[in-house]
Amino acid sequence: MTKIKSIPIAFFGTPEFSVPILKALNESSEFDVKVVISQPDRPAGRNLKLTPSAVKTWALTHNLPVLTPETCKTEDFMGAFKSYNVEACVVVAFGQILNQKLLNTCPDKFINIHASLLPRWRGAAPIQRAVMSGDDVTGVSAQVMVKKLDAGDVIFEVKTKISEDENSMELHDRLSLLAAKEIVVGLKSYLDGHSQRQVQDESLVNYAAKIEKNETWIDWSKSAFEIWNHIRGLAMGPGGTTNYKNKRLKILKAKPLSETHEVVVQLGAELKNKKNGEIVFVDADGFYVLCKESVLHITHVQPESKPAMKAKDFMNGSGLKTGDLLGENQQKEFN
Repeated sequence: MTKIKSIPIAFFGTPEFSVPILKALNESSEFDVKVVISQPDRPAGRNLKLTPSAVKTWALTHNLPVLTPETCKTEDFMGAFKSYNVEACVVVAFGQILNQKLLNTCPDKFINIHASLLPRWRGAAPIQRAVMSGDDVTGVSAQVMVKKLDAGDVIFEVKTKISEDENSMELHDRLSLLAAKEIVVGLKSYLDGHSQRQVQDESLVNYAAKIEKNETWIDWSKSAFEIWNHIRGLAMGPGGTTNYKNKRLKILKAKPLSETHEVVVQLGAELKNKKNGEIVFVDADGFYVLCKESVLHITHVQPESKPAMKAKDFMNGSGLKTGDLLGENQQKEFN
């Protein structure tokens, strides 16, 4: 019986999202991971201790060689990388832009795993943006890397529905496992010449820009559904935030209410005389905030400089009550 020849590959990755994909490739008989490239150790934690990336930690634990260049553009790195004689490379959330000289070492065989259905959500924050925009479906795409950001031909993709209550952190973890499940078959099929490359439709491109600090603020003049998506989308960090008594209050879990919900029905016409951001009702499950023509039920929060807690515990400690306003003195933060 002829033994299957493993394809020698390099893996570029840094955060926890990348680890299941590296694990799948390393455990496969189809591929031989010759070297792992990750970001250098960075300060982390309260004491800012130099800490290796999740990918580096996993790779060293499994006796894989690791390179951690500050940049992949140097001759020293290029020489070290070429010494491993790989035939293909997989890139998953590496954190550096790879130059054309490096891509040319394995022409058309630098494959990037991206957490969206390209060409939708090219860029730095595809998972957060998909949830913040209320997308029903997302997935992972494997694309042939080119100089232009996330613009290469797609060699395979996997779709998945975003559930109504799923936040970006939960989706992040699920997409990582989904990519890990498909990477071996999808990559082998492409490298064997069995996959058809799909050119991205440039007319459908949109960008998932990096999350900026001023985006954390909740705009209570928006609908409860928009705010709900905002909170879910920012669960990966830095979180949806509002002001309460001139202190930051992070909203961790919430739910928009329908027009037929008993609280909305009970308040009825009273809501017309309330302000956006006003606490209109409280009960043992949390507090209810008026938004644009709708109400948001908040159940879990994190006060400034304090741990996460249930909304009812926050109410007991802060004295929050109906009539109080969220978001006062917050407008300046939008600008």
